[in-house]
Amino acid sequence: MAPMSSATPPTPEAVMGLLRGVIDPELGSDIVELGMAKGATVAPDGGVRVRISLTTAGCPLRAQIQKDVKARVASLPGVTSVGIDWGELTQDEKAAAMAKARWNKAESAPETQIPPTAKVIMIASGKGGVGKSSISVNVAAGLAARGYTVGVLDADIWGYSVPRMLGVTGRLGGDPATKKISPLERRIEPSAAGPGGTLRV
Repeated sequence: MAPMSSATPPTPEAVMGLLRGVIDPELGSDIVELGMAKGATVAPDGGVRVRISLTTAGCPLRAQIQKDVKARVASLPGVTSVGIDWGELTQDEKAAAMAKARWNKAESAPETQIPPTAKVIMIASGKGGVGKSSISVNVAAGLAARGYTVGVLDADIWGYSVPRMLGVTGRLGGDPATKKISPLERRIEPSAAGPGGTLRV
């Protein structure tokens, strides 16, 4: 039996307002802003039911979201029970949620020395040996030949080949205590870059 409460049950608006404190652990924004909290109903006896739509039906973070929702709603005076009806976002809703999460991340990102005019080109594939590194190096060298300052990051931890293609030898400097890589300020000028072009790695 649900615990009895002498307090007046909250309004659905109050429940939804409280849900703004529930953050999706993966997207980093609250479930109301992301459109995941679809609404709430409150019974006269204080029983609350919340409708939550996840990005995918098998979301591994469902248990965490459920825990946070129930804890927050149960803290409202007049609430005697909390139930959740689960659903799944449509493709359009999911795209809107992802866009909102990316916007929030960009707005709260710390300032860096990278100018806002900098462009990022990502070259990726789910299969190895298809020429990702070759394309990356050639694109970078081509841009450097046009006078652009280019940075290349080879994110392949085990099978990296960009340093070898660019003739970079030795190990990156770093601090073992902080386990951080020291920035590499040296610029190399591969022959493919042509005169005047520099390629920073």
